[in-house]
Amino acid sequence: MTASRDSLQFKTNAVPGQNGATWRWTPSDGFINSDPVVYRVDSDKGWSDLRSRTIGHPSELFFYGEIARQLVELLGVDRIAFQAILSGVGSGEFKGNNYFGSACTPHMCGTEEGMVFLDALSKRAYIAWKPN
Repeated sequence: MTASRDSLQFKTNAVPGQNGATWRWTPSDGFINSDPVVYRVDSDKGWSDLRSRTIGHPSELFFYGEIARQLVELLGVDRIAFQAILSGVGSGEFKGNNYFGSACTPHMCGTEEGMVFLDALSKRAYIAWKPN
């Protein structure tokens, strides 16, 4: 939320496969929907960007064009379900130059989970998931 003199602005971030939203609230008009926060893959980002070690949550991998393309190819028709799981409660970390992340659907951890491993040397992604 961002406050200004005469309004409050609310924003949700885009997640893989789903746009975010913005709303503005004023005392006179109440809530008004604004433009969506569009989900976009950054085609300029790829394997070399892993060196910056800025990826925290595993869902962020779907914003890295080169990596996202490989994940989408691996997932095929299961892409939407996997993106939803990986956008849930989760975390990730770097082990050397490699990245490991896991997540689960909120309130379904242990039942519906996904994980991803990125091998930086071979530039290969490995994934596993357990749908409900």
